[in-house]
Amino acid sequence: MLPLETGPDSRHNPAPPAAVDPAARTLEAALKLHRAGKLNQAREAYRKILKRAPRHAEALYLMGLATLEMGRARHAAQLFAKATAIAPQKPMYWLYLGEAERAAGRLDEAAAAFESAIEIDPGFMPALASLGNVQKALGNPAEAVACHERAVVLAPHSAEVRSNLACALQDAGRSADALHAARESVRLAPGHPEIRFNFGNVLLAAGNFEEAE
Repeated sequence: MLPLETGPDSRHNPAPPAAVDPAARTLEAALKLHRAGKLNQAREAYRKILKRAPRHAEALYLMGLATLEMGRARHAAQLFAKATAIAPQKPMYWLYLGEAERAAGRLDEAAAAFESAIEIDPGFMPALASLGNVQKALGNPAEAVACHERAVVLAPHSAEVRSNLACALQDAGRSADALHAARESVRLAPGHPEIRFNFGNVLLAAGNFEEAE
């Protein structure tokens, strides 16, 4: 599609180019370092942005990601929490706050963060799947099943999502449904070792020892 002309002289008097935001330039450089796995250098670049603009939510979020990748879950959670306080309508920020809290062993806090992400975007499948896994770990099988069933509706061709559902159904005492979900997960990803492992556990729990072998 050709650009619209706003006036008779629009082709002869183009608007001057927008000035490049120095923070945006620094952020792009930091992202390149981050993607290259240079996490310490990336964090230093994010820190420079935050020194100039302490409420730069995206820099806080990205620094949180780099920090989480370095295994510093509690520090990462602090960064994600600051990002959510500044930009509370970003479901991705809440998702990774939940992942950091889960990695730090704070499951109730993780569940609350995932729930916040889902409240903003009810169709946010990663948050539903993560909340289901946390509910399972908290010993709430019915809540875990509900989350994973919603995730399956959103991602019907994901073997991992169906495998998670199978494990939750097994915990909820619904062996027949668990076996059906586990078979579907293996059908979708027959060579995936973790999915086959989960399938074997469901078979064993159902008493199907021969097929489990």
